[in-house]
Amino acid sequence: MHEQSDRPVRRGVKDLLKGLLVAALVLLVFEGLARIAYTISLNISERPGPEWYVYSSELGWEPKPNFKGGVYGVHREFDPGGYLSVDAPRSADAKKVKVLFLGDSNTFGVLVPTESTFVEQLKTLMPGISATNLGVPGYTSFQGYQTFASKGLMVNPDIVVISFNFNDRRYVLSAQDVDGVQTFKKSREHEQLERATRLLKTSYLYRFIGVLFRKLNIAGDGLENQKVRLDLLPARVDPKGYRENLVRMVKLARSKNMEVIFLLLKDNPVQTHYLRKGIESYNNSEFTSATEYLKITDSSQQWFSTLSRIYLARIHALQGRTDEAEKLLTAIPTRSLHGGSPVHLDTDYNRVMASVATEHSIEVIDAGRVLDENPSDYLDFCHFNANGHWKIARLLRDRLTEVLSKRSGSGSRHVQ
Repeated sequence: MHEQSDRPVRRGVKDLLKGLLVAALVLLVFEGLARIAYTISLNISERPGPEWYVYSSELGWEPKPNFKGGVYGVHREFDPGGYLSVDAPRSADAKKVKVLFLGDSNTFGVLVPTESTFVEQLKTLMPGISATNLGVPGYTSFQGYQTFASKGLMVNPDIVVISFNFNDRRYVLSAQDVDGVQTFKKSREHEQLERATRLLKTSYLYRFIGVLFRKLNIAGDGLENQKVRLDLLPARVDPKGYRENLVRMVKLARSKNMEVIFLLLKDNPVQTHYLRKGIESYNNSEFTSATEYLKITDSSQQWFSTLSRIYLARIHALQGRTDEAEKLLTAIPTRSLHGGSPVHLDTDYNRVMASVATEHSIEVIDAGRVLDENPSDYLDFCHFNANGHWKIARLLRDRLTEVLSKRSGSGSRHVQ
């Protein structure tokens, strides 16, 4: 009888324990889900702000219409057409001389405020002009021509200032990746892959699996770890293509009765000092000194280490050290939409610009020479500060004043 009376009690205790266990499991599940949701929300909130560009099947990428925000740490605003809002080309004074600028990040003016770029400082020096800045970070001469043919012609400029160099020289991973129509048609695929990857990286399960695979050396040699031969990597635009693009821009401008000016820029002379001395010594067969100079560049200047390694490997190969040459040339490359580091000196492309200028009677403004007089104006490997932009603005003012004085004699619009 006593045992029978205890059964309901034991049953009640068991049911209570089961209920507590179920409740605990439910709470653990909700806690886990909450942690996952919170982690994802943190990942999303910690992402950088909206990108300043949109992908384009014609240009690869281009400024995002109506964007307002940071571009490489500096505030910029674009209008509905993707032009810099401060330029407002569609509302420009028709009586003013229109000057169009085609270029890359140096023309765009990364790392300096909008008002400090040489385009905006030129407008201050010459109130009688209307300037439109179509410089875009990462652009090559190929993208410059495409931009000119589309957005540039809509401005209907009187004068076109062209400046490209650095990005043309940057390596890509294969001949299929060099700048061209077919390459940029793949930009949409790149955008979709980028979005999917960002979404996956918000998952801790994805991250855990990645860590586990690396620990077990499973799929450890994925695409991001595949090595290449540095000396076999092509430039985004090779010297021949660079020449062709410059000529195409010149011919298009001349067909519309526009004046053309080339603006020549260079890499930071301090960061390329030993690289240039190393290549010079190599060309003079002074291999001991060349090796010393090139090793300094390889160890201290990331942006120019690829080029220094290519020349160091040539020296090793000439002296029979093929294993050392192969070791130098085999590397994991930088994978970027803008390309890796340069595989040509700036002088190689500046010679091309000078040659095209001579053949087509075009003025070349050598801003690189002026900036070299005070290397502290450089902010990094090729970009310069507001003072450097001011120097370029004054060079442009002097040259444009001459051009416009000649144009005024022919009845064209002139500066008031």
